[in-house]
Amino acid sequence: MDEAIAANDQVYTFPSNGFTAPEGKVFEKWKVKKDGNDEYYAEGATKQFLDGHVESDGKTIKIYAVWEDIPKYAVTFSVVGGNGSLTAKVGDTTITSGEEVEKGKDVVFTATPDAGYKIKEWKQNDGTLPGTDSTLPVTGLAFAINMTVEFVETAEKYMVTYSGNGDTGGTAPTDSTEYAANAEVTVADKGGLEKTHYLFDGWNTKADGSGTAYAENSIFKITANTTLYAQWTQVITKIEIESQPAQLKYAVGDKFDFTGLSVKVSYAAGGTKVIELKDFEDNYLMTTFPDGESATTEHISLRVSWTKIVK
Repeated sequence: MDEAIAANDQVYTFPSNGFTAPEGKVFEKWKVKKDGNDEYYAEGATKQFLDGHVESDGKTIKIYAVWEDIPKYAVTFSVVGGNGSLTAKVGDTTITSGEEVEKGKDVVFTATPDAGYKIKEWKQNDGTLPGTDSTLPVTGLAFAINMTVEFVETAEKYMVTYSGNGDTGGTAPTDSTEYAANAEVTVADKGGLEKTHYLFDGWNTKADGSGTAYAENSIFKITANTTLYAQWTQVITKIEIESQPAQLKYAVGDKFDFTGLSVKVSYAAGGTKVIELKDFEDNYLMTTFPDGESATTEHISLRVSWTKIVK
């Protein structure tokens, strides 16, 4: 039991708890003893201590933290009438309906309508909640909840358009399908699209690549008319070591550290660029001995080569 110390005949204000709670426990109140009996006080309460509270040294009073089990509340959830699914997570952990969740935790519900349906309404403990977003967070669980979601059929149809986004040859794929809301769309390949001195690097919902990226033949659920823009990566013709890493000597068993190593890249379209290795190898660079691998022999030469990683 965690404890604090106060002085005899002192008017004492019980502080906010500063002790670390034991596993599965939460602070409840403070406890002091008077003439062998327990007295309890909340954080912020005041008390003038008298002789009956004093420990054997005749001067001090011990104040004990009292812990209680963290309360848990049942979380139930379901779909009203079918036509979709409903899941729930606490942090990164998926829970099942009826599980008990610790007080204060955040619960995130995710509703997934079937194709041709959308969310009609959310209800918590039979009370209708505002909004029809597919994700609904409950912050700081404070009581048992029963969450339901209901889906409704929708006549809305959506289409997918492909843009070459600066291509210099070929034709962007076409898709004339009118998709029901939340229908699965299989992303087209690049077909005959080309861009001189560039490699095709997938599709994105934003021309500048800042949106959602999709690889060829990947699948997404459509919720609005969507344009997918071709993404292009410059063809590299040459790579040179621009600066050496700070550390060049290692004992056997040491981990390689390529901090400070940068490369100068030459592009087929013209121009060069100096890039830190750690930034470059995420997309292109493979090394004979990767950063972080252990040295195993007395002398090692690092060979660098490059290839485009397909994401």
